[in-house]
Amino acid sequence: MVPLLVLWPALALATLMLGVIQTIPLGILIPTALVEHLSTSQASCLLASWSVASIPAMFLQPFLHKVSHGKFLLMLGTTEGLLFTSFYFLEGKMLFYVGTLARFGTGITHFMIVNRASVILAEVLSRTSVNRATVTFEAASSSGQALGGYCGALLHEHVGFKVTMVIAGTTVVVVAMVMVLLVCGNSVHASEDANSRNDSPAEVYRLHCRADIILYAWVGMFCTGGCMTFTEGIFTHFLHTKYNKSLKFGGLLLGVSGAVYSLTSVVLGVWGSGRATLQKVILVGSLLGMGLSLVLLGPYYHVTVHVAISNLAVTVAGFILLLVCSAGIQMNIITISLFRLSPTAPPPLAMSVVMNVVNVTYNVGGFVGPPIAAACLTPWGFEGTFAFGAVFFLVLAMMVLADAIYHSVYFYGFDFRLIN
Repeated sequence: MVPLLVLWPALALATLMLGVIQTIPLGILIPTALVEHLSTSQASCLLASWSVASIPAMFLQPFLHKVSHGKFLLMLGTTEGLLFTSFYFLEGKMLFYVGTLARFGTGITHFMIVNRASVILAEVLSRTSVNRATVTFEAASSSGQALGGYCGALLHEHVGFKVTMVIAGTTVVVVAMVMVLLVCGNSVHASEDANSRNDSPAEVYRLHCRADIILYAWVGMFCTGGCMTFTEGIFTHFLHTKYNKSLKFGGLLLGVSGAVYSLTSVVLGVWGSGRATLQKVILVGSLLGMGLSLVLLGPYYHVTVHVAISNLAVTVAGFILLLVCSAGIQMNIITISLFRLSPTAPPPLAMSVVMNVVNVTYNVGGFVGPPIAAACLTPWGFEGTFAFGAVFFLVLAMMVLADAIYHSVYFYGFDFRLIN
């Protein structure tokens, strides 16, 4: 029997390592593909196949949510490890054809393992606090994703692309086995409450498509995913074009911003714990802040402001604000969605549904958003594109605010206390 004080940090560390594995290939995949004489579009397709994989992962998850954790993690962990390792044997055009399928497969397995990790945390910590499970998962996962890019670049520099991918594959197998030992030693079973409910996949799908989940999780995370993927993708180019800054400066700023994101997730998660109305206030404020940060990045350049501050400082502040608001949006969308589902679903099932929706919509937004923004970039430039994105978040903030007010009035009779 593993004590809770050991089990909780161990699961958090495993979640962190899953985040690291997810982002290890991001900084090295496209350069390697170009060296292997793939076209830019083929390299982009190879990179994007991971995001697309979240869609079949969402549809498969309801059929597997009752499978025991041990079998589930060993099966998918081993499969993902083998798919990662297959990159060792790929060269030239094979890197595109087989590599795209392998990356698509690693995406499916990885999203399902991460979803199961969140479910296990919800099962372990539901007796104390579901919010603690949410904060633990978000902080660990985002911290791992921030570290993964650096780890990938460092490994690539010393051992090359192929060995780096083998190390990633081996690591995911080890992490899966450690999680199996932890949950089996603690007698944690797959969604016991859900088993007693005997939910069919169709009933689980209906939880995914409730109106409030569509507004908060689907729409909110789709817009956030599209904005963040595009902005992070062009930010180093934006700094170089506007301020003649090196790629190293942009990479350093991205790393610092990732740390800020992780810290913000923890602070907002702890601060909003047990404060349902405050979570809605933070969410609306974060949506408005996202729009403001895009204004600082873009239309600011059309306005002459006679203050003792450089445009670069405003840009950096705007980008960091973007990351802070993104953390506020994601953390509170998860907690509010869990709160909305809690009367009709046990914590593990609710966590599985919410993480499914959040992963899919963020990744679909990340897949669809950049081409739309790139199409706007040519006629409108950076300023017009960022302003276009700001409008979406301002409108979404008003929609969420209207729903929050309606929900408070209808269910609580004008109860707007910050601590409910």
